[in-house]
Amino acid sequence: MPINTAHVVNKLTKTSSVLDQVNRYDSNRYNTPFIIVWLDNKIDEDILRNIDESKVLLLGNYNSLKKLFVSIKFIKKNNILLLHCHHTKSGFWSRFISKICGIKNIYEDGGGHPSYTFKSRVLLNLNIILVDRVVCVSEFVYDSYNLIEKLLVPSKKVCFINYGADRTKIESSKPKTFNRSYFNIDKDSFLFVHTGRFVKVKDQKYLFEIIQNLILNNFKCDLLMVGEGPLKEELIEYASKLKIKEFVHFTGLLARDEVYGLLNCSDALIMTSKSEGLSVSLVEAIAARLPAVLTNIPSFRETMKIKDSAIIIDSKLDINTNVNSIIDSLKNEKFYNDMINAIDELYEKYYNVPHMMNDYQNLYDNILKIED
Repeated sequence: MPINTAHVVNKLTKTSSVLDQVNRYDSNRYNTPFIIVWLDNKIDEDILRNIDESKVLLLGNYNSLKKLFVSIKFIKKNNILLLHCHHTKSGFWSRFISKICGIKNIYEDGGGHPSYTFKSRVLLNLNIILVDRVVCVSEFVYDSYNLIEKLLVPSKKVCFINYGADRTKIESSKPKTFNRSYFNIDKDSFLFVHTGRFVKVKDQKYLFEIIQNLILNNFKCDLLMVGEGPLKEELIEYASKLKIKEFVHFTGLLARDEVYGLLNCSDALIMTSKSEGLSVSLVEAIAARLPAVLTNIPSFRETMKIKDSAIIIDSKLDINTNVNSIIDSLKNEKFYNDMINAIDELYEKYYNVPHMMNDYQNLYDNILKIED
């Protein structure tokens, strides 16, 4: 008889990896999972089209103690045997819930911990010490643990599973609202896209400086900024200061289908992060066959592990060196085609949904002691 599991997230709208997984389980082994959402009190209509609303528990209207009791009742009522947690805040409470209910618990760690605050680091430590298994989405995530954290999580308790993306779904998506004509972007302008939160660790100011210098070097381009975050107003002002405001277009937070549509109408992804775990944005770009311009950080190097699969720049170098490298690479037809071929190989070997789902279900089998 198929087993019941549940994903636990802070906000479902920001957890695309769960939405990619939820309807992909082998029905002979696992029922479509339940989803426990810690902070949301409603679900967007675009999400409802992809999931079974009756299997979602929204806890946004409750205080912490009430969330605890409501979750325990929900788990027992639906005979859930394993919690798959995605975030430190909701994951912290899930540790106690799983112990009370006598069920198994895994924590999926997708963070780049060098950027964590002290509070986040404390929550991380409390999470990893109480779980049955820690899933790191890349080797860099585990490497970014400090000595204490590695002592708390022996290697036998850790496994590595990459995110996967749905190429068929992404490639079939078209932008419903936002496209070149909406922003009056010329057809011959090279269109970069950046997706993610507007926070310091993403170093979007350096990204704007790259765009400014590309334009000063007569490389005609525009930039789509997809997302929200605390630095949005500061970034809008910085674009004005650099005199590139007319070339930088902010879309706000979009539904995943709309994001996928924008990937399809763009020419390259660009990310200038100082630290990442395994970037969902980058994995989705790989699935969309979209070339990428990336900073030279461990996570990006690990993700793009096949030679010539991305244009790598180094923020420590003179900006003109990086800009010339971008222009030369994008104008080199052979290198551009080699990038596309390498991206296809990356997707097939590492970042597709069937590969990810097989790894997760084998992990569940192992934790729950299920034999074929």
